Amino acid sequence: MLRDPAAGRARRRRVTIPGLDDDSVPGVLPADMPPPGPSLGRFAEGGALLRAGVPFRLDLEAQSGDDRRAPLLHPEVFAAIRQGCEVLLGDTVRLRVERCGPGFAETTVLAGGPIGEGMRLRLAPPAPERPASTGPTPC
Repeated sequence: MLRDPAAGRARRRRVTIPGLDDDSVPGVLPADMPPPGPSLGRFAEGGALLRAGVPFRLDLEAQSGDDRRAPLLHPEVFAAIRQGCEVLLGDTVRLRVERCGPGFAETTVLAGGPIGEGMRLRLAPPAPERPASTGPTPC
């Protein structure tokens, strides 16, 4: 008997949640869905366009964001952030943390692009410092 490979893949990508009956919310979620994580808060214009080289602030202030600052209502992020860390917003925007403290991070935009409400944020550790080169780097 031949099996349909697509049907097997669909079964493997779904998980059932115990305790939900047929009359409630569907008890099936895609298993390959990314876990929820910290994301940016509201923006006055729905979003902003960040340009490389300009300062940008993330903070716990609930007021709407713009092209100079954005609300990041996740205190755990500010507890983990360190000077020199890179903050990745979506797939294209990169920020370098210049100064930080409880409830804020002042950054410089390394790679710009559009940002908006609900955009996911990830932290990258600071890049290790490389020793000064004494000549051409071998390939």
